[in-house]
Order: sequence, then structure tokens, then C-alpha cells
Amino acid sequence: MSIGLSFEAQIQDVSEAREEVMDLAEQWNIAAFPDENSVSLSFCPIGILEIQFEQEEAGRWIMSGECVTTPAGPGLHKAVADFIETLADRLDLEILFDDEAEYMDYHDFKKMAEDHFYPWLETLMTIPIHQLEEEEYTSLCLCWDLNEYMPREIPGTIITHMGRFSITALAEKLEDGIDAFADQFFLWKNPIKDALYYRNCALNELWEHCYFAPSSRSELDRKINGFIFSHLEQALMMDRALPFPIEAYYKLCQLDGKDPLDLTGVPELRYETKIGYRRDQITQDFGNVKFIFPGKYKYEYKQTEQGRGINLWTDGSDPLCPLWQITGFSRNQGDAVFFDQGFEKVRDIEEFQAGEGICRYGWYSSNDELQLAAQIICGAQLTLITVTLHDEEQRDSVLELLLGVRALLPKEEVRQQATYSSRQ
Repeated sequence: MSIGLSFEAQIQDVSEAREEVMDLAEQWNIAAFPDENSVSLSFCPIGILEIQFEQEEAGRWIMSGECVTTPAGPGLHKAVADFIETLADRLDLEILFDDEAEYMDYHDFKKMAEDHFYPWLETLMTIPIHQLEEEEYTSLCLCWDLNEYMPREIPGTIITHMGRFSITALAEKLEDGIDAFADQFFLWKNPIKDALYYRNCALNELWEHCYFAPSSRSELDRKINGFIFSHLEQALMMDRALPFPIEAYYKLCQLDGKDPLDLTGVPELRYETKIGYRRDQITQDFGNVKFIFPGKYKYEYKQTEQGRGINLWTDGSDPLCPLWQITGFSRNQGDAVFFDQGFEKVRDIEEFQAGEGICRYGWYSSNDELQLAAQIICGAQLTLITVTLHDEEQRDSVLELLLGVRALLPKEEVRQQATYSSRQ
């Protein structure tokens, strides 16, 4: 269930078309990522227009593009439609388009929002209310990339790109109409990039990506924190009456060593939980194994001298933080078995049922540091885990994380379809 638009046009000169796309993107301050036969245009953090160039017979080319504009919102839809039409005018092209929100038909932003985006959001919000009333789920993800980590489950809440919402509070908000909630849900609600846009871009980054770690920890943290500071401060400069994530802003300033702006008189934007999924534990997939890590742990891939790859998770801002090293192997035929080589030095070996797999683990010392060694077998996958502890007192907390590991056997794809309607 989504809203989007697409277009197609015949072109004679692919080089000219590609150049016009890149030039227009630069003029409109849109990040462009060209490839051999395509260009990806990032209009906003969750708004991508993919343009493809495909050669036909007789030297002719087809330029086509597509963008899903929910959940970003009607502002993104208008921006993408305007870009496509401007590009067509500059190249003198006739385009065939499919606009599910009808903006390219009528160019009426208010009509588009009220006829398509608000009903879409209202219908979307009935899903968790209906399912939780039926006690089908304890919590739900909406508009969440399932290839990413999973935030901690909190019963009675929904997880979205713009934050965690209590179902009870959400139902109360919807009684007053959808427009007020749209302010907090759509990243780009209005026709222009106003204060609401900049605040919501920062909120999306705070909730989904921010580690709440010092910028000095890594280049990634510097970019994330810098994006949040610049967008929040731009929103504040444009509209001091707009509710502002004060607690999260102060916390990030404290971690960064940055002097916060004066927020006297600025209303606070409140959620039922603290802003930021990574301020809590998260679930991270590794093949068919699900690990539970503190959200501040950052992932790094490291190549060994033997040419193998090791996946690392730790908090680089804390030199005493345990370091998790994980590798995986998959058998071509049959189920995986435990790997004995290198496990001879491990002591106090124990086993437990890890979901649909089995985990065995034990302890050993290396270079005066305590090490946890573990292996998980589940189906064809063997997962090897080594955790380096810098303090004996970390033993219980590391073991607690290991005991939370769950492995799942691959399952046949089952397609389920449910229809939700606001009609009586």
C-alpha cells in the first residue's frame, strides 16, 4: 500500500538527457548518483527518484523513472512531479506518466493531499489499531525497512520511520482528524521545505540512524550528528513556535560537547518514549541468526591477513567496551556441525537452545584478556562468535546478550494478504 508516480519518454541522445538530469539536479540542490544506465536522485532522506536509460532498436532510447512518495509525503510528490515536467520541457519531450495522486493532472497540491495522502495515512493507521484490538500482535512495524535492524519491541506500540507511537495515544489523536498527526508522520508534508520539513528530517535521523555517540567516535557519527544539528537549527530559525525535540537535542549537544541554542519559549515535542531507537537495544540479523546488541554499537567489516572477513560490533567511544567478532559459514549440502578446531582451549563449555538452533560456548584467556567463544549451528549455517572482554565484571552482561541470540531455520515463502477498509 503506497502512493507513487512514474514516467516514460523516448529520447534520441542519451548523453544529452543524462547531462540535463545532472544539471537540473545541481540547480535544484538534489543529490545525484549516476551509474552506467541510470541516475538516482535523492530529494530527501527517504525520497528517491530512479531514472533509467534503456536502448531500443534503431538507436533509440527510453528514459523512464519511478518514485514511491509515501511515507515521505505530498511535498516529495510535488517536487518529483515538478522535476519530471521541468526535465521534459528542457529536453522538449512528450512524456507518458502515471500519477496515482493526480498531481500531474491537476497541479492542485491541496486536492492531492486531501484526496490521496491523508486518506492513505488514515487507512494505514487503522491497521495497528485493528490488529492490536484483535490481539494479533504486541507491536507492529509500519513503513520500516525490514532489511535494517529491528528496534526493541514494546507492547502496545507501532514502530515507524518517524518514531514510536503508542496505539492508545494514536487512537486518541485520530479522533481529532488526521491533519495534526500528518505533521508528525510525513517527512515532507507541505509544498515547500519549511520549518516542519527540516524538523522532520532531523527527527527521522534521530529515530532511525543516530547512535547518540560523540562526533569524534567516527566519520559516520560526525555526519549523522552534523545533519541533525543543521536541520534542527534551521527549523528553529524559521519557526520557534514549532514543537521541538528538546530532550534529544540537549542530549546530543552534551555528547558532542556543543553549546546548545537558546530554547526559551520553544514548545517541546513529546513522545511516549525517548527519541532514538538506538538509545535502547536493537536486534541485528546475521544470516539466519538474530543478535541483540546495545543500539550504540557500530558495525565494522575487517579483512584479516588470511583474506577472511570479520564482522565487528562495539562502541568505539568506549575503549573498555566488549568487542564482538562474528563470522559465518554455510555448507553446500547437509546441516552445519560444530567446528572443533581452535575450540580445544575453551573451558566451561555449555550448550543452550538458541531458537531453532543450538549454541555452545565457553571461556578462555588470551593476552591477559577474557574471551567468550561461541558457535551456533542452525540448518546449513555455522556462526562463530568471539567476544573480547576487558573486565571480568563484564562477563554477566555479555553472557546475557549471548543467551538472547536466536537462530531460525529458512522457511518456504508464504504469501499472506489482508485487506483493511474504512467502509462500514
